[in-house]
Amino acid sequence: MQLTGERIFLRLINVTGAHVLFEQTRNETLRYLIGTTATFSLEQIEQHILSIQADATRHDFAICLTSDEMIGECSILDIDLDSGIAGFRISLRALPWTGQGYGTEAIACIFRFCFEELQLSQLELEVFSHNERAIAA
Repeated sequence: MQLTGERIFLRLINVTGAHVLFEQTRNETLRYLIGTTATFSLEQIEQHILSIQADATRHDFAICLTSDEMIGECSILDIDLDSGIAGFRISLRALPWTGQGYGTEAIACIFRFCFEELQLSQLELEVFSHNERAIAA
């Protein structure tokens, strides 16, 4: 499955992207912005990816430039098709990718998928008040 925007595309995440997620979890600024306090090993991230691939209540995507470079990830979580509600989270891999509209473009792809394909009526996102970039997106 692939969702396409103008400058980016979203593809289902796989273990080949584990190293990108691992790097992302080691960046203190990014950890602060998304509220991550736990630390993870590369092996834990690989196992997490394998486990979420089998979870029918979620879709996890790598955010990629058209060159296929992974610049972040986003997830539709706790999908409840009966109620039409799901949760959402998004993060970019490094600060240079922020402020360029990539997150906003990824969110637009997710909206189309959630509301047109999955027929959801509500997508929930919690954001920390100190994460102004996420609020703007």
